[in-house]
Amino acid sequence: MSTEVALLVTLFGFYSLTASRERPWVDARIMYEVAEQIVASHRVDVRTEWPPMSHKGPNGRLYSIYGLFPSLVSVPGVKLRDLATKIQPAAAPMFLVVTCHLANSLIAALTCLLFFRLARRLGVGRRAAILTTLILGGGTIIFVYARIPMSEALQALCFTGFAGELACLRADPSPRRALALGAWAGALVNTKLIFSLSLASGGIFVVVIFWRDWSSLRRVVGYCSLALVPLLALAAGYNYLRWGGPFLTGYEGVGSSATENPFFGICGLLFSTGKSVFIFSPPLVASVFLSRAFVRIHRRAAVAFAVASLPLVFAYARFTFWGGDWSWGPRYLNFLIPIALLPVAVALDRWLALPRKRAALGALATLAGAGLVVQILGGAFYWDHFIRVAASVKNQWLGTPNRALLKLGGPGICACCFEDMFAHDWLPPFSPIVGHAWLLRNLAAGNDWRQAEANAPWHRYTTLAMNLSDSYPRARIDWWGLLWLRDDPRVQPTGIALLIAFLGIFLGGAVMLVRGSRGPPVASEPRGEPAGSRRWRP
Repeated sequence: MSTEVALLVTLFGFYSLTASRERPWVDARIMYEVAEQIVASHRVDVRTEWPPMSHKGPNGRLYSIYGLFPSLVSVPGVKLRDLATKIQPAAAPMFLVVTCHLANSLIAALTCLLFFRLARRLGVGRRAAILTTLILGGGTIIFVYARIPMSEALQALCFTGFAGELACLRADPSPRRALALGAWAGALVNTKLIFSLSLASGGIFVVVIFWRDWSSLRRVVGYCSLALVPLLALAAGYNYLRWGGPFLTGYEGVGSSATENPFFGICGLLFSTGKSVFIFSPPLVASVFLSRAFVRIHRRAAVAFAVASLPLVFAYARFTFWGGDWSWGPRYLNFLIPIALLPVAVALDRWLALPRKRAALGALATLAGAGLVVQILGGAFYWDHFIRVAASVKNQWLGTPNRALLKLGGPGICACCFEDMFAHDWLPPFSPIVGHAWLLRNLAAGNDWRQAEANAPWHRYTTLAMNLSDSYPRARIDWWGLLWLRDDPRVQPTGIALLIAFLGIFLGGAVMLVRGSRGPPVASEPRGEPAGSRRWRP
C-alpha cells in the first residue's frame, strides 16, 4: 500500500507543480461553467454559447452537450477557488488557474495508479511496474492532458478501470469485482456517451466467458447492475434535464461526422505527422513489438482489452475529424494509452532480471526519453498558440479554402473540417511537435515575429515570407508559476507558498517511492494473474 500511496502523491505533486497557466478554454470552458453553475445556483446551464458544444434546450437555456462527470470533478476546485478568493481577492486570477487544474492532476495520478495496480495483477514485479508507471505519467500524452481541464484525463481513468476489471473478472468473479466493473462502466457513460460502445461489447464479452457457468454469470450480472443501473439513470436524467428526453444527447441536429473511410482514419491516428499516437507517445512503439508476447502470456486479458477498445477506435476513425480536431496529438486515443503500455510493463519485468537484455533496456530508455522530450514540448505552450500560427501560415501559403458548402457548420472557419484541418493533421511543416520546438527556441532567444519567421519550419519547403504579427506575439510559456513571477508580482507570496506546497508534495512522495522500491515485496501486493495466463519465463 505504501508504494501505491507514494506513486499517487508523487505524480499528483508532479502534475500540480508543472500545471498550466491557462484558464479553461474551448471545450474545457463549457465543462467548467457547468461546475460553476452547480456551485453558484444548483443548475447545470451555461453562460457561453459556443455552437455546437453548447446550445439551447427546450426551456431556452444554454446547455453543454458533454457528460456530467467532467463537470462534477471540477466542483471541489470551484468551491476552493471561491473560498481562497474571499480570503485574498487580489489573487483571484491565480486561484482560478491553480484550482481548475487540481482535479485533472489528481485524475491523471489516479490513472497511473490504476495502471500500476493492473500491471501487478497481471504478475508484473513491483520495480518494473513502478518504472513503467513513471514512463506512462511522464512520457506519453497522459502528461499533456493532465494539464488541460478537459475530459480526456477522466476518460483514461474510467476506461483503465473498466478494462482492467473486465480483463480480470473471470479469474475473480467476486461481488466486489462485479460491483467495481459496473461502477467503472457507469462512470464511462457519464464521462462521454460514446463509451456506450465499450459497454455493449464488454457485456457480450462477459456473457461469452461465463457461458458455461450460469450461476457465476447471474451473480456477476446482478452485482454489476447494482452499480451500473443507477449511473445509467443519472446519465438519462441529465439528458432529460437538458434536452427534454432521456435518450436525447444534444448532438441531434449537429450533423453527421461519421463519413470518413475508417482505413484512412486509422492510418492518420497511427502514422500522420500531426496526430500519430507513436510520435506523440514514443514508448508505445515498444508496445507494438511486444504485443505478440503479451497476447501469448495474457491471452484473455488481451482479448478483453481489444473487445473494450476496438469498437471505439473504429467509431473515431470514421469521424471526419478523427484526430480530435485542434488539440495536442491523438486526443481521441488518450483513453487507450495506459492499456496500450501494458506489454512494456510485462516485458520490462523480464528484462530487469536478465543482464543480457541491456540492448532492450537501452532501446526502451531511448523511447522513454523521447517521450519525455515530446511531453515537455507539449507542455511548454498551450496548443492554441502554434495552431493559430499554423492556421495563418497555411492560408497565406497554400490559400484560403472554399468553405461555401462545409459538411459540418456553415460558411466560415470550421474547427473540425478537412478544409482547415488537413495541414495540421498531415503536413510536416505544421507538425505541432516541430512547431512547439520552434516556438520555444525563438521565445527563449527573445526573437520577435520577423526573426522567428526567418527560421520557421515551413522554410524547408518555401522561401515565401509569412506575416505572423497577429499570431506569434500571443505565444507564451505555459507554466502556472509565471502568473506570479511575471503576470502579477503582487501575489508573489501566495504563489511562492503554493510552489513550496506542491514541491513538498512531490518530493515527499518521491522519497517514499524510492524507499518503497528498494524494500522487499509487500505480502499484500497482488502477484497473481488472470486465469488463462502464463508467466513470461526467461
